[in-house]
Amino acid sequence: MGDTRFDILVNNAGLSLATSIEGTTEQAFDEIMAINVEAPFFVTQQALSRIRKEGRIINISSATTRISLPVIPAYNMTKGAINSLTLSLSNQLRPRGITINAILPGFVATDMNTVMLQNPDGREFSAGFSIFGRWGEPGGCGRYSCFPRLT
Repeated sequence: MGDTRFDILVNNAGLSLATSIEGTTEQAFDEIMAINVEAPFFVTQQALSRIRKEGRIINISSATTRISLPVIPAYNMTKGAINSLTLSLSNQLRPRGITINAILPGFVATDMNTVMLQNPDGREFSAGFSIFGRWGEPGGCGRYSCFPRLT
């Protein structure tokens, strides 16, 4: 069997729940927690023994952890948990030279945001949180890495 070690882990799973705290069911809450918090936690746990010295862990969080958006409290909470996990592991991984970072992108035009994208007021409101005044667009991969393409 080949080498099972690797250099980079990217935790990018994400599910949104566009409903107020009053409208959030226990089942929906459990589902978003499983995808957005449990999965990255346990994937990272399993990766720690396999990631090479001086490797990288990148957790995709969200700018919504810094914006008051009462229509998605469960989602905001899960991404706050990702930020906390990132901070918690940073000192633990430092002796191995492994860096762990959380990326907090703004609004990106993905399927997860279809409802907001279809509403001109929602699209404009959300774009206002970007210093560029626009949504990020998912882009392809360049020569060395993949980044959202801004339009």
